[in-house]
Amino acid sequence: MKIGKKLILSNFLVTSISMIILSIIISAIVSNYIEDGIASDIIKDNKTIVEALSYNKYIKYNNGAISVNLRYFDKNQKLPVVSAIFNMNENPELINTSSIISKLNIPDNELKNMYNKDIKQIYEIRILGKSFLAYNDSVEISYEGDKYTLLVVTLISNENVKMIVNQIVYVLIIAIVAISILIVIINRFSERMITRPIDVLIKTTEKFALRHFDEKVVLQTGDEFETLAFAINDMAESLKKQDVEQRKFYENISHELKTPLTVISGYAQGIKTNIIEDNDKALDIITNECNCLKKQIENIIYLSKLDTVKDAFNFQKVSINKIITNVLDKLDSLIIINDLDVFFEPVEKLCLNADEEKVTRAFINIISNCIKYTKDSIYISIENVDKFIKIEVSDNGKGFSESLLQNPFSRSIIGEKEGSGIGLSIIKKVIDGHNGMITLRNKSEGGAVFIVKLPHKQF
Repeated sequence: MKIGKKLILSNFLVTSISMIILSIIISAIVSNYIEDGIASDIIKDNKTIVEALSYNKYIKYNNGAISVNLRYFDKNQKLPVVSAIFNMNENPELINTSSIISKLNIPDNELKNMYNKDIKQIYEIRILGKSFLAYNDSVEISYEGDKYTLLVVTLISNENVKMIVNQIVYVLIIAIVAISILIVIINRFSERMITRPIDVLIKTTEKFALRHFDEKVVLQTGDEFETLAFAINDMAESLKKQDVEQRKFYENISHELKTPLTVISGYAQGIKTNIIEDNDKALDIITNECNCLKKQIENIIYLSKLDTVKDAFNFQKVSINKIITNVLDKLDSLIIINDLDVFFEPVEKLCLNADEEKVTRAFINIISNCIKYTKDSIYISIENVDKFIKIEVSDNGKGFSESLLQNPFSRSIIGEKEGSGIGLSIIKKVIDGHNGMITLRNKSEGGAVFIVKLPHKQF
């Protein structure tokens, strides 16, 4: 299921459940509120009639008989409330009712029950099989020396109460359904606002997977999706550069590997067919080419490990003087063979938190490069600069070419004598892995300069 449908479904479920719970709560609150309001209206209507009767209003006397006109109280009637007045002097007798109904045929025992009720409370009573909410109060009046006790009963059918509550709840349910539909429509638009950028991102990244890095993600949403689109475009541009560089690297490395293999194959065929007279010389050449081939393959494998192995650095306390000294010892034979002078004076003890093997490998590549291109001298200096240890290695050769200085650590760069740029890439990887920095430049008087800065660790 797509994310848009999941969003709509989840929002619909959350909204539906929320609305159901809300409906139950509101219905209960509304029902109680309406019932309380109806009870209050019943009491108010009853007291209004009682107060009017206490002043002999709307009462007629005819030969000892009493009648009450309730039409006045029917005006502006909002609820189907029934008011009934009983003469309680002798036998309880209904003398008048509200005009809403003509007459309530209430048995005498029910009238007595009404009269005996607590007149200060709403109560429920069943009359002729029907349920009513009722409130009654009595009032005494006098006429020509005769006293009359009148019972005023105000009632409303529970069916009417339920009908009023149901109507309000019905309206409430319709409102909730309408709101739910509106929320679903809004969610649909929201889903499109979210899924459309995602669809664009998916289609473009699928093209990136096919190495079509010229494609661009175009989004103008003004939110995080637009920021993500910019980031993906930057990533595509970086991948494009890496892809071009990788292809050049493969072309160059295949050339570098093909050359010694061609030499080895040629001399091997010559030895086999007895074309070459000096087999020892041919075998020496084959051995040298095999060593060169082995070195190239080792560099490729080593760089591959630096690229792919997670947490490949084994950090520990190590002296920078010790590292440089060990490197010079390893390269001592090359220095002697090429009759070079190396100027290096160890300084005060400075320590790094570093992977000794990898830092040693990096400086072997740096100093080997100087040995390869220098005339006769190599200079090594170490100094403590702020929080970094600065190691500068230089020679007095021709210096770096302008093309190399423009992109010194590209794996596709080939040196003038030999090499495919793997050595410089290894140096860069190792220094970056130690949160250090490396820069290359040429001296004004001639010669290449490597400047390495590694964090100085206090122990």
